[in-house]
Amino acid sequence: MFILPALKLKRCFSISLIVLFVLNFIGVYFYFGVRLFQIRTEMRAALKDLPREKLEKFSMDEVEFKNVLVDEHEIKVEGRMYDIARIEQDHQLIIIYALHDAAEDDLLSFLDEIAKRPMQDKKSPPAQILQFIALTFLPPSKTILSHRDGKVLELNTVYAFNHSDIARSIESPPPQA
Repeated sequence: MFILPALKLKRCFSISLIVLFVLNFIGVYFYFGVRLFQIRTEMRAALKDLPREKLEKFSMDEVEFKNVLVDEHEIKVEGRMYDIARIEQDHQLIIIYALHDAAEDDLLSFLDEIAKRPMQDKKSPPAQILQFIALTFLPPSKTILSHRDGKVLELNTVYAFNHSDIARSIESPPPQA
């Protein structure tokens, strides 16, 4: 009678633990996506009413324009993001009126920092963790172990290692005559 609620409790705990790990993993990217959408919506609303005097003007040819164009409404010039307010064409030149988007620059640098942080860690993990990841503490499949008292034990594991993975070489010079 008390076994059923205990199983439900274990199942709920397991599910909540998995959800917590998944949220920890994708939470930053979810925040990034929502915040980026908010920033772009705010900038498009602000750009509608802004006069030309408050916008930055870029003149470039069509090839250069294609290189700096990020999407339909944004360009990236000298590492800075700009939201496009207007585009005009004057013969061979494309004239772009845009506004620097500092909030989006900050958000992109935040995401870049989050992505690069694990690669910048110079500390190596402890040897026990490396052994656990590599499964070097497990015996190979179908290993026969004999004890001092004469008992023979056969291990049948699903892990298959080569002999070179298990055998350790003795690091000493060969005997001399």
